[in-house]
Amino acid sequence: MKRQFPSYLVKAVELFIFIGFVQIFPFSSASAKSVPRFSPINAGPQDSLSALKNLFLKSATEFIRLKQWDRAIDAYKHYLEAFPAEKERIVKIIKILEAPDQGVTIENLGDSINTKYHEYYPVITTDNQSLYFTARHRPGGLGGEDVWVSHRTAKGWSKAVNLGPPINTEDHEGFMCLSADGLTAFLFGNYPDSYGKGDIFYSVYQKDGWSEVKNIGKPINSPDFEADAWFCSDGTTVFFVSDRPGGIGDYRPRDERFLQQEYNTDIYVSIKTDTGWCKPINLGERINTPYCERGPIFHADGRTLFFCSSGHPGLGDLDIFVAYKTGDSWTDWSEPENLGKEINTIYKDWGYSISLEGDEVYFASIREDGMGKSDLYRAKFSKKFTIPITMVTGKLRDRRGQMLDSVRLEWEDIEKFKQLGTAYTRPRGDYTIFLPAGRWYRYTATKKGYIFASRDIDLRREEKPKVNYDIELPKITPESVPFPPALLNVFFKLDSSELLPESKSELDRFLKLIRENPQWIKIEISGHTCDLGSDKHNKILSQSRAQAVVDYMVAQGESPDRFIAKGYGFEQPLYREFTDEARKRNRRVEFRVLELDTKSEN
Repeated sequence: MKRQFPSYLVKAVELFIFIGFVQIFPFSSASAKSVPRFSPINAGPQDSLSALKNLFLKSATEFIRLKQWDRAIDAYKHYLEAFPAEKERIVKIIKILEAPDQGVTIENLGDSINTKYHEYYPVITTDNQSLYFTARHRPGGLGGEDVWVSHRTAKGWSKAVNLGPPINTEDHEGFMCLSADGLTAFLFGNYPDSYGKGDIFYSVYQKDGWSEVKNIGKPINSPDFEADAWFCSDGTTVFFVSDRPGGIGDYRPRDERFLQQEYNTDIYVSIKTDTGWCKPINLGERINTPYCERGPIFHADGRTLFFCSSGHPGLGDLDIFVAYKTGDSWTDWSEPENLGKEINTIYKDWGYSISLEGDEVYFASIREDGMGKSDLYRAKFSKKFTIPITMVTGKLRDRRGQMLDSVRLEWEDIEKFKQLGTAYTRPRGDYTIFLPAGRWYRYTATKKGYIFASRDIDLRREEKPKVNYDIELPKITPESVPFPPALLNVFFKLDSSELLPESKSELDRFLKLIRENPQWIKIEISGHTCDLGSDKHNKILSQSRAQAVVDYMVAQGESPDRFIAKGYGFEQPLYREFTDEARKRNRRVEFRVLELDTKSEN
């Protein structure tokens, strides 16, 4: 009787003929020893299938390492013929390999940063001028894993220096991210008040340096493993990973002895409210898999998520992916897209950072041009993965020119009446916030004991990579009465005194301020116009607009006797130019305190 061999053995022979047995194993001798030895005729079906899968995948993996894309594609096609049940995953891998080159340039960051030891988890600052990273057992460290920093100079990166205590200790620490305003560092470690197998901590930069490290607390941290925190540019949202029960797939806690494929970590998000962090939300099955997801980065554009995964189809242990938020829910995401064969390798590609422009990736990798173990690299893409961002910078001063630190900055989408983010001025009084293109924003500066200030910025029609606005906050003191005029950032219908809905948040903010200062017993609300129109018309229009603001306050329960409405027309312009921008700024409503109740305890 003629013996019939199983189809998978036939496919294996075809693979041998196609590739050549010797070329299946162009590994180092150490790698070759890891390939299972088996006798397909005498072995059981499951053992043979498992070993054959290993054989196919080892060959494809080696061709990927050698960047022999066509041969890797052919190897996967043979694999697909032998194991059609895995079609969905293999087809996606083949698609990654077939994709045309993206014009990615990759450079090693050099010996000012890299050594023969392990360097990983780079964090580039929003201004691209400083790079924080983690290194293991690097000379000059305090022990274990430490955090280091290098600064960009005219000649390249400066020699990296150890960040020192209190962030670094004799144990293991990792730098996960830096808040957009540069004031809060998020860290991974087992500091004294750790809950479990590794927690998320933070340190705040102050005038005398970094503060003592504190645990971010529950419900973000737990007795399980938490890491990879990403603090978003809105100042209220944090992404992180955890192996806590209740994730996508079976509960398989992280163990240092396991590969990424053998434990299950998911990405979560939590929002900070007035009462603390809310219950973490799992990003759902579109992002998370029953395997390992790590390293979430939610870009300042408010829609783009980068992350690593061993569960989505990829080329190595952990590949980098990008997905886009498609709805209001934190589980609404597009299909994740692999960043491609030019940046993802057969190894772990994780611990990375994305530039604000969205076309540069700083990452750690083990590559043949490295200086030892894992090195830090910079990859430049020919395309951008994100939408344009406007960086708004400036300084906060009082009327005497004194810089103000710890001023709270809030920004909102004027048209959607939605609060979007919060930040604070740094110790030197400067600030930075990030606004995605395509919206109309108002941002407001507040500090106790000062009159708030606000302004709007319209990015619906014009992209502005960077703008600078200095802000002045008048201090509230009896000696400063009458107060200098302060802007009320309100909006009216064209050539009308009808307040637009976009004015409500500003009016409510003003209402809150005057209720916090009942000693202000006489407040002038003044209206102003630009030069267009007759003097008589402008006087009437500015008077009616000032009165509309007073009417809003009275409708909220304030006494009409507390206010004086006055229209100035074009008598007090801020700008004497006759450009569109100057006219826009001259059309305004202001308030100033004319009289204080000197008997009031406030």
